[in-house]
Amino acid sequence: MKKRLSIDLLLPLIAEEDGNLAAIGRRCDVTRQAVSEYVHRYPVLEAAVQDARESINDEAEAALRKAIREGNITAIIFHLKTQGRGRGYVERQDVGISKAEELDFDWERAIGRLAPRPVADTESSGNGQGT
Repeated sequence: MKKRLSIDLLLPLIAEEDGNLAAIGRRCDVTRQAVSEYVHRYPVLEAAVQDARESINDEAEAALRKAIREGNITAIIFHLKTQGRGRGYVERQDVGISKAEELDFDWERAIGRLAPRPVADTESSGNGQGT
């Protein structure tokens, strides 16, 4: 049964569903979009959604720390790839292109290299065999 959205209805649902608007919409028998539009009208609801999502992130980080301490190699690698980048734990280097370099790129020459080349005519090309 479709429920009329209200702050009093949504606040506890936001906490229960960890800020998942689609799950809240299912519980209220409305679309995720309807919940989203309603939430964005009220700063108290927006703050509740943000808090719920941050809370879930805190739990995930705690679980990751626990897995690292237990020697879970996947967790260790993930942590180093995401948080240890400043210490050199990266698989690839990010290379930035300045705007000046980007603007200087010769698009016509690059496109010309992609264009099909004419095939040489073997009869008129003088293949070195006397005729």
